[in-house]
Parts: sequence; structure tokens; C-alpha cells
Amino acid sequence: MASAEEERQAAAPQGDSGSAIYSPIMLSVYDAMVLGVSNRYIWRCSTDKVLLPLFESAMSERHLDIGVGTGYFPATVISHPSSATKCKSLTLVDLNPTALETARRRVLRAAKRASSPVHVSAVLANATKPLPLPTPSNSDHGGNNNGNGGSSGGKFTSASIFYLLHCIPLPPETKAALILDAVRAHLAPNATLVGATILGRGRDAQRGWLARACLAAYNWRGIFTNADDDAEVFERALRRAFVHVEVWFVGVVMLFRARGPREGPLTALDEEGGETRGGGSG
Repeated sequence: MASAEEERQAAAPQGDSGSAIYSPIMLSVYDAMVLGVSNRYIWRCSTDKVLLPLFESAMSERHLDIGVGTGYFPATVISHPSSATKCKSLTLVDLNPTALETARRRVLRAAKRASSPVHVSAVLANATKPLPLPTPSNSDHGGNNNGNGGSSGGKFTSASIFYLLHCIPLPPETKAALILDAVRAHLAPNATLVGATILGRGRDAQRGWLARACLAAYNWRGIFTNADDDAEVFERALRRAFVHVEVWFVGVVMLFRARGPREGPLTALDEEGGETRGGGSG
């Protein structure tokens, strides 16, 4: 009889509409349409004022970014003078090869302009399954920007999953457990994970007719699979997976910061734990 973990892994999607939509044409307008128009006017969560500062606050010496989009967030942070010397190794992970290559090239261009070397690598992988990430030697730091290596210096000291959860075609409890388990396996003891996801349930006071219409259309087409995504489910999973957790809301977007990954599969952890709630505006 299959174990609960085996059943969860069997349910993990190999591909989906949420990933497949990122064609070259879509990626060419992604920053303007999604990070610009949609975030500001539909989801009511500013890219520049909310999402980018959250990403920058966590990006450390060895960073893992899963669900890369166009690579806007890491490329922008690396190019910023105050952050250029912080990140020495960046690994990008995505299920869509077009998005992954687009992000890789963009980040490499940014890395060349950085004041100190940044090692950039790209891994084609499904975030709901164990990630095929190598563990290189501690001496492998910076300088190599060919995009073919693994993360340098062992486990990652920070990670990000922006706008990923709402695209995974699985029940909220399942996708939260699978993704958090996959990420935690590669995090250092005091590593920080930050993320953002568009909620399908709750936050009614923050929804306008346009947000409701877009959520319905995106779920019907399979671009989003978040009709049942509830903040309570995701927060509970985060608190079971990390020692310190902050959750807050802007518009219809749930944002979070989690530090100190716990050991063991998520399904085997005590449901109690975690610390603060809040930490932002809604």
C-alpha cells in the first residue's frame, strides 16, 4: 500500500496550463501586463512598492528562485547598487524551458553589470517534486556566469516562490506540502523563504469586479488553479515547515516570510509552532 508521501508525489503535475502559457509572446509583455497593469489595478499589490522590496529583503549570498517568470526580480535586485555585492550565487528553477531561458539570459546580463561576480545557474524542474539540485564544493564561488553550474557554497541561505502557488493544479494542502518540502530540502538552517501568491478565497473586501472576473476566467482556462486557495491553509503549512513565520496581505495577494526550516517531511511535523502574525499592511 502506497504511503501518504508516495501518493502526494504521484499527484504532482508534470506540466500544466499555468506553466505552458509562458510562450515567447507572453513573456515579451509579461512585465508590462502582469507586473505592471495586473498587480497595480487588478490584484492591488504593487510590484515596485511591495513585491520587489520583499524579494530584495531576503536575497542573500546563495539564493534559490523558483517560478522565475521573466527573471525581473533577481535581475533588478542584482543590478541595484546596494545589493550587487550581497548575492554571489543564484539558481533559477522553472518547469517551463522558455521562461527559464528568458530569465537566465536576463539575470546574466544583470550579473555582468554587477559590481561583484554572481554565479548564475538554471535548472529545469517541477517544484512539486524533489528538486534535482547539485551540492557543489564550498570553494565554487562567483565568477562563472555561463549558467551551467549549480549553486555554490552548499545549501541555499535564501529562497523565493513568487506567484507560483496559485498556478499549481493541485489542492491547496497538497501543493503547499509538496513545494515547501522540495524547497526546505535545500535550505540552510537559518535560511529565509519569501513568497507571494494570489488568493482564490477570502479577502473579499479587497476584490473589485475586475479581480473577480479575472480569477474566474483564469481558473476556467487553467492559467490559475487557485479557486480553493485559502490563506489559512498556506499559513498553517508554513508554520509547520518553519520556526519563524510572518504572513500579511496586500490586496488579494498573500505575502509571507519564513525562517528556520524544520526537519522532516511536512506531513510528519507537529502542526503547532511558528511565531508572529502580521508584518505588513493589508
